[in-house]
Amino acid sequence: MLFTDDDIEFIDHSWGFERVWTRSDEYVGKYIFISSRCVLPQQFHSKKDKTVLVLTGALLVEIDPDNPGQVENILVDEGESYHIAPGVIHRLSAEEGDVELIEASTSERDTIFQRAHQKTLKIIDYFG
Repeated sequence: MLFTDDDIEFIDHSWGFERVWTRSDEYVGKYIFISSRCVLPQQFHSKKDKTVLVLTGALLVEIDPDNPGQVENILVDEGESYHIAPGVIHRLSAEEGDVELIEASTSERDTIFQRAHQKTLKIIDYFG
């Protein structure tokens, strides 16, 4: 089945946007654009399993960002992928320059935001 641009779901965010290009009972495929120097809200998924593939830019993945001294920062460069297992507290951001990525995940809709905001945090000071 062919899907045209009008068929692909567009979700606008203050940090960028998502295009949901496939969805089934088992999986979801998204194209995600993160604007330069923006950070997504912190997330936790009890069941959802996902992997991201960076198409352009460099994605910063913070693991357990609320735990000073325990934070693990992973820089995922263009052409690299990173798996985020269920139960991992994480946050994604575009440190320098825009980031484009593909996300493949299971279809569970169990996202719990550790911080209940949906606004973009401009991270100019965050990255020094």
